[in-house]
Amino acid sequence: MNNIDNYGLNGTLVNEPKLVRNDPPAIVFKVQYNEQVLNCFMTRHALNFLYEGHPGDKIALYGHINEHHQFVVQKALVQPRLELF
Repeated sequence: MNNIDNYGLNGTLVNEPKLVRNDPPAIVFKVQYNEQVLNCFMTRHALNFLYEGHPGDKIALYGHINEHHQFVVQKALVQPRLELF
């Protein structure tokens, strides 16, 4: 079994998450992290993230890099935006 190094990162969502597969749901999106842009892939809780995530949101991610140089997200947290009326 391969030893996969998981790590956490904090960044900014660059684009709107895009649904790429329906069963099981999978999404792709880009995150700006330390002056670079990472391509991310997510299946766990993908529909929740699709609903919650918007460009410019601050997010925290936990996961690993796959062989396609995508950050595979295992856990995600979107910082709620303050809505002023």
